[in-house]
Amino acid sequence: MFSVFKRINAKEQVVSWYSTGPKLRENDLDIHRLFHNYVPNPVLVIIIVQPKELGIPTKAYYDVEEVKENATQKSQKIFFSCSF
Repeated sequence: MFSVFKRINAKEQVVSWYSTGPKLRENDLDIHRLFHNYVPNPVLVIIIVQPKELGIPTKAYYDVEEVKENATQKSQKIFFSCSF
């Protein structure tokens, strides 16, 4: 699907993807890991379909890999909220 997008929209660039719901879910994190194969620094946008406050009903996140100083501990991705 991504290769078809690149052929049709050669000048456009994917920078993010979205999911619906009020919070991050485990499946969202799995999909976000896959997006790293196609986009260097993808942004995950959560669309809040039933907003409880005024404003743009979205939350955006980007991930940073936390490297542990102790070699026995595994590094992990940490998600930070970002504004746009």
